[in-house]
Amino acid sequence: MKILILSILILLPSLGQAKVEDWADTDKVLYNTLLTLQVMDTIQTMNMVECRNNKTCINLYEQNPLLGKYPNKKEVLVFKAGVNYALYKYLDNLSYHEDRRVSLAIAVGISVLIVGTNASHGLSFSVRF
Repeated sequence: MKILILSILILLPSLGQAKVEDWADTDKVLYNTLLTLQVMDTIQTMNMVECRNNKTCINLYEQNPLLGKYPNKKEVLVFKAGVNYALYKYLDNLSYHEDRRVSLAIAVGISVLIVGTNASHGLSFSVRF
């Protein structure tokens, strides 16, 4: 149930007045890759919050300055949903598809680095029910 709610919140931007169908196929693939990475990062962050709450990894903290060092799960979900919605609106409003593709490629690259860094600190993207 947790993963379903998490996925819905993260994927929410693509459910609105989306014009993704007007995007080039490459842009759609990049956007879906970005959303997948965002879900992975969110799960890793939630696992960090849980681990910190259980006092099994007190040395880990959030490195995104917009979230603060010690966010709770609600703050993480609200932040991620808001950022992904804003990013989608930005991407959808780009009139020149090459600008969208470059922006998506940069966002995917940054997300890969974040997920990789999280993994190097021992954060997985497993979900416990």
